[in-house]
Amino acid sequence: MRPARLFFLLGLVAFSMAVSPTPAQDTQERVDKIFDRIEESKGAALLDACRELEELGRGAVEQVRSGLRRSSPWVRIAAARTLYLNDLKEEALQAFVIVIQGQDAAAKKTAAEFVAALVGTDRALSAREKRRIADDLTKQARETSDAPAAIALWRAVWTMTETIEPRRAIRDIVEKTDKREVKLDGALALAEMGAFSSIKNLLREIEKEPGERGRLARAYLKLADLTD
Repeated sequence: MRPARLFFLLGLVAFSMAVSPTPAQDTQERVDKIFDRIEESKGAALLDACRELEELGRGAVEQVRSGLRRSSPWVRIAAARTLYLNDLKEEALQAFVIVIQGQDAAAKKTAAEFVAALVGTDRALSAREKRRIADDLTKQARETSDAPAAIALWRAVWTMTETIEPRRAIRDIVEKTDKREVKLDGALALAEMGAFSSIKNLLREIEKEPGERGRLARAYLKLADLTD
């Protein structure tokens, strides 16, 4: 092969290596696209995006971690969930708490619900770890003035402790609020805890709704009838 042609081919290879993305770059681009979609939808695409991030596996953890630096609380929720599922639980819970302490009411509520789902079903956590997390969330629940977030936080505490304080706190919110949606959220939370006293009428209202909430309310009403 002529030297000139050899140098030309070597140059092409070098250029190709320079412009071709590395696996890490490719993963970061995929993760960034998912995060962008979450931001653009203002959280509406959160659940689908969470599944996509989960499917990327442990190899994408570093790229997903970059989401914690984004301003969108919804992106931080998705990133925190992925980190938790990859055993970076302390970092994930700290990220959830930051969202819970933020100003976006809907994101605060969702973050607390994610914590309840993740921690409540995590059999790898010791009783001591659950107690510590529950204590942190109890502090957040007592201090927040946002009723939907408080309900979600108390629900998270209950999934870990099944103590009486979450029931009392949520019942107090339901009795004092004049916001219908807050009452209904509280009724579902109390029903989950088996505290059916005084919430059956609210559950009957919810059971008329189409979708998951309506089905859930009907199931709770049947359970309430069995326990009466």
